[in-house]
Amino acid sequence: MLNAILYYFVESQFDIFVDVKTCDAEEEESPTIISTETTPTLTPCLVQPGTLSAQKKNPRRVSINIEPEPQDSPEATNKTYGNFTGSICHFQDVTDSESPPIFKMPQKSKIIYPEPAPEGIRRSRRVRVQTLESHKMERIVYDYRRRSGVHVMAIQPSNEAKYLAHSEKLAKARLKRNKMKKAKQRRQKDGRNLSMHTVLPDDLEMTFGHELPIINPETNEEVFVDCIAQQDSVVYIGPNGDSPKASDPFVMCRAVNQRSFSAGEIILRGLAEKPLQRVTSSTLIFRILHGKLAVTIHRKVTVLETGDSFFIPLDTTYSLRNLRNEEAKLSYVNILKME
Repeated sequence: MLNAILYYFVESQFDIFVDVKTCDAEEEESPTIISTETTPTLTPCLVQPGTLSAQKKNPRRVSINIEPEPQDSPEATNKTYGNFTGSICHFQDVTDSESPPIFKMPQKSKIIYPEPAPEGIRRSRRVRVQTLESHKMERIVYDYRRRSGVHVMAIQPSNEAKYLAHSEKLAKARLKRNKMKKAKQRRQKDGRNLSMHTVLPDDLEMTFGHELPIINPETNEEVFVDCIAQQDSVVYIGPNGDSPKASDPFVMCRAVNQRSFSAGEIILRGLAEKPLQRVTSSTLIFRILHGKLAVTIHRKVTVLETGDSFFIPLDTTYSLRNLRNEEAKLSYVNILKME
């Protein structure tokens, strides 16, 4: 049994040296090299005698990248590299050129017309048709001629392309409906653009402004006060009072701002933290609208989630940490200390 081990060594860009060690070389034949062309990046394949046809049927094309040794090194004089236990490493060729266009075989006609018979031989003149894809609505189109009778004219093509286009159209419409449905659910979740289930009386004094008339208790006169803050008029700011940025850990808005109190919302980014802060001149009341937070009040930490409320007493430190990888939303009321 011939045991052949192939070692490759690239001394230059165009030269490839092969050293073969064999056992019982006198009794067995030497391996056969299958390669008739010289390619700088491809090495010939060594096979055992008797497997030439298999290699010709499915030849292997590999490229091997090995750094050449310096000429003055002792390894440069030896042509045998590697060990007897490891296998040969093959590296696939990498190219930056564009891939060739995909070749599509032209569709052959399924109608087989009779060929002219050689002289002295009689052959049938009937027109044959290959097996049709009836499940795709392929049909034979016949033509009736007065003298010769029925003839095969053509093959009605399948409606597969039409069905695929129709299916794609339905898929797009379904995707659009789902998108609109999710948007509607989001609006209903946010409580915006809801319909009314009753009719308002006609004698109500409707107003669409932000300022409403109230009675001033000190002067007992009617004055206009900005009592309404709609969502469209709310402006969010960053931690430093600037325009919000994507890198800000949280953004906040002050929807209602009066002399004795203020109210607004805080949006905490995913896994972000509002740093430790001391409340010196007010009392803060929070309600978690959405999310799960770790709330630190003084030196204790508690975990709260959607629907929970908490407040920060006067002259107390607190911090907020978002425990989810999504935005958390809180509403707050800041009651100022009146002197």
